[in-house]
Amino acid sequence: MDKLLTNPMIEPTDPIIKEVLGKFARTYLELAKLFRARNYDLGWRYYRDSKAWLCKVAKGKKTICWLSLWDSGVKLSFFFTEKNFPHDQQFHHAETPSMWGKMLPVILLVQNDKYFDEIVKLSEIKEAK
Repeated sequence: MDKLLTNPMIEPTDPIIKEVLGKFARTYLELAKLFRARNYDLGWRYYRDSKAWLCKVAKGKKTICWLSLWDSGVKLSFFFTEKNFPHDQQFHHAETPSMWGKMLPVILLVQNDKYFDEIVKLSEIKEAK
């Protein structure tokens, strides 16, 4: 699984994203549409530590999740404090690695709209906390 959008000189635009994502471009566009319908802002920025462009999905000053592009799909990373982690929820298609600093991540590799219900549920939890 390789990261896409690693050139700091090439800012992500919809045409560039469509080109690099290929068969997963439609998934990204549907995700962007879903997030915008929820009044979330999508802000792309190049991060030197990850050596790639990442998209911060936010509502106002609250970060909902981070979006990154990979040759295998669109990766969404939601971060929770231990106190705010949705322990009572089960996310069937998410990877939940151990603590990352003081945060617990919930990571989804999205290749189609099959997981959009879980994405909405995670977004609602993040928005409410």
